[in-house]
Amino acid sequence: MVASTQTEHAIFHQGNQSRIDHVAGSALSSGDIIYTTGMTQVVTSPEGIANGALGSVAIDGIFKVKKDTGVGITHALGAIVEWDVTGETAQATGSGDGPIGIATKASLNGDNFVETWLNKINLPA
Repeated sequence: MVASTQTEHAIFHQGNQSRIDHVAGSALSSGDIIYTTGMTQVVTSPEGIANGALGSVAIDGIFKVKKDTGVGITHALGAIVEWDVTGETAQATGSGDGPIGIATKASLNGDNFVETWLNKINLPA
């Protein structure tokens, strides 16, 4: 589980949100990304979720996800967006710990966020 109380990692942007309940294993802030293989979750409870408490997390929707602003960290429309667990930022395809969704808008070097459709992954046939 990835959590930070210092920076909001994802901001809801548009679309419908599917939400599920989540019992936090550590204190989480609104916008924190919980990365697990197979399903990425974003804390949507405005007050966050206290350690051991039940809260709401989104498993769908389009979010502006904090991204690494370094050179080569770009996303084409429809490209897979990956998550870097250590740096807690979105990465280019093939450079993160695993996919969290697809880019709904291209992102360029220096952009602070990439618009990401959470848990939608276009895999090659």
